[in-house]
Amino acid sequence: MNATRRSYFASTVEAAVAEARMELGEDTLLVEARPLPDTGPGKVCYEVIFELPGETDLDQQAVGHEPGIGHLRREISSLRQSLSQVTAMLRHLAAAAYRAHSDLAPMAARLADAGFPPELVAELLNRVDRRMGYGGQRAALEAGDAGLLLAAEIHSRIRTRPGIGMEAAARKVLVLAGPPGAGKTTTLAKLAVTCGVSPGIPAVLISTDSHRVGAADQLRCFAAVLGLPFVQAQSPGALLRALDEHQNKRLVLIDTPGYSPREIELAREWSRVFSSRREIEVQLVLNATTHYRDLRGAAARWSEMLPSRLIFTHLDEAACHGGMVACAVESQLPVSYVCFGQAVPEDIEEATSSRMLDLALGNGQSLRAAAA
Repeated sequence: MNATRRSYFASTVEAAVAEARMELGEDTLLVEARPLPDTGPGKVCYEVIFELPGETDLDQQAVGHEPGIGHLRREISSLRQSLSQVTAMLRHLAAAAYRAHSDLAPMAARLADAGFPPELVAELLNRVDRRMGYGGQRAALEAGDAGLLLAAEIHSRIRTRPGIGMEAAARKVLVLAGPPGAGKTTTLAKLAVTCGVSPGIPAVLISTDSHRVGAADQLRCFAAVLGLPFVQAQSPGALLRALDEHQNKRLVLIDTPGYSPREIELAREWSRVFSSRREIEVQLVLNATTHYRDLRGAAARWSEMLPSRLIFTHLDEAACHGGMVACAVESQLPVSYVCFGQAVPEDIEEATSSRMLDLALGNGQSLRAAAA
């Protein structure tokens, strides 16, 4: 493949990207970004290298349009290679940010210890660095100011929206979906109390897990203790009939099994049923003890269910919560609830951006102290 490489020099990577895309076009690929060692205040800080496909390759793409699975596989391989390059670049930028701005290094270490991924750490620190400025303006700022800027940056990216069910629906119908062991059944029982029993709203609990031995027994026991009707819907048709039979219930809570990656077709079948009723809302339940990259993979896999909100569980068992917050930021889904234990209904609370920020940075410790 023929390709042309060109370097751009700018005070920030974003400025170089904007200049390159304007001059070379949107197909330009960012290959590498590196800080320059001998730059002072007001001077360029980064050399950013871009790659533009050669004209021969572009002509072949335009003229020699190759149909079939072989062409598709080559396209996928190319996309994977590009993604790998971008990921490597982001990791390089994260390391460069730590070296280039020693005054931000303590916060970088704090974010890494909290479980934030390197690419998000680099992006956050770059935003803080730009807002702090350079030269005399930067020298006048105290370390605590950097912490406050970082807190504001993270806070602005966190979305929360407590509650369940579609806002315009006459009754609230909620489906909890998620990986095995995420705590869906216990969370459903907590919501049954806080959103149904306590305010005196008629409710029904439904389990759709019929292919695992004893899977619905726990929810059946919760329903008996709470004095609520219980239905086991062994098929999509049975679920639709249960929804019609319990139209007088203003709150319907539906539990689902934790499908493995091998059961994706079964998950898709249920997803089609859920999307066929506009009153049904799906919320994705994720375990906060899970590593960030696994959380991200689970969120991508369960996007088939079209979840509108996130619930995080097992926060009391997690050593840190930065990965959880990073997953929520990347998914762009609001967080509705967080759960801290198994007690029903005590160990659940509505999510707020401030609470999520405190959790992300470690037990609500001050960012001002982290920046010092």
